[in-house]
Amino acid sequence: MTERMVEIKIPYGLHLRPAGKLADVISRSGVRGSIQYKNAQINLGSVLNMVAAGIRNGTTVTVRCIGATPQEEERVLDELEAILSDASMKI
Repeated sequence: MTERMVEIKIPYGLHLRPAGKLADVISRSGVRGSIQYKNAQINLGSVLNMVAAGIRNGTTVTVRCIGATPQEEERVLDELEAILSDASMKI
């Protein structure tokens, strides 16, 4: 398991579009991923759970990946972080 602290930089927080992109990365990679937000583990494969969590811009979360190799986990974490840090993301 590999994890990383990431600050959400999406102007409107974790809404439907970035949640869909995160779920797509997880689906394509075969890696299991989650976000630790407050006391909840949010499955990155579930768009509805991500949106329902109400994670706002400026919030720091812990992103976790479990894959076949540490290199694979790091590659997926890089993709996930890029999405969560995309300040140009529109609704």
